[in-house]
Amino acid sequence: MVVRRGTLTLLVSVLFCCASLQAGTIGPSCGSCFGGTYTLTNLGLVTSTATTQTFQISYVIDSTGYTGSSTNYIQQVAVKVASSVTGASLVSAPAGIGFWNVSLNNISNNGCTGGGSGWVCADDGNHAPVGAVYTWIFNIQVPTGTLFTGTNQASIQANYNPPMGLIVSEDITLGPPRQVPEPTSGALSLLVGGLGVWCWSRYRSRARA
Repeated sequence: MVVRRGTLTLLVSVLFCCASLQAGTIGPSCGSCFGGTYTLTNLGLVTSTATTQTFQISYVIDSTGYTGSSTNYIQQVAVKVASSVTGASLVSAPAGIGFWNVSLNNISNNGCTGGGSGWVCADDGNHAPVGAVYTWIFNIQVPTGTLFTGTNQASIQANYNPPMGLIVSEDITLGPPRQVPEPTSGALSLLVGGLGVWCWSRYRSRARA
C-alpha cells in the first residue's frame, strides 16, 4: 500500500480542520421542533475590542421533515448566544440578505417584536418555504467574555407562517470560538498510523531503487 504525500496532507487536514467547528443540533422530535432540525454553529471570532467581541454565528434549519402545512414558510428566525447583544448584522440568508430585516428582538406572535435581551431576530416575507434546508449567518457583537459556551445555554427560535402560527423556541448548545484543537486519541492514532504507512512505503521504494 502506497500513501502519497498529497493523501497524507489531506488526512491531516481532515483530522484537524473538521473538528474546529463547534455546533449544537436539536430535532426533529424536540418539544417545539415540528419535525425540523436546527443547528447553531459558532464560526469563530471576527473582531474584538477592549470591551466587545464579534462572533460569526450560523443558524441552519432543515425543514424537510416539517410536520405542518406544506404551504407554510419560515417568516422569522432568532438566536440568543449571550445575555446581552450590542449589535448584529446578517452575512448571508435565504434569497439574499436584502430580503431580511435584522433587529435585537425575539419572536412573538407579531413577529420580531419580543424585545428579549440578548436576542437577534431576522424577519422576511416568504423567501423560505418549508421543505428545504436554509442557512442564516449573523455577525453578533457581545460584551467581551459573555458568549454562551455551556450546555444548552444558547437558544433558537423560528416562526412558521402564518403569523401567530407555529413558533419554535428551544435551548441549544453553542460551542467555544473556533480554534486549532488538540487531536483526540482516536484521531491521533489514525494520524500516527498513516505516518507509519507513509514512512514504510518510502523505505520500500528506496530499497527497491
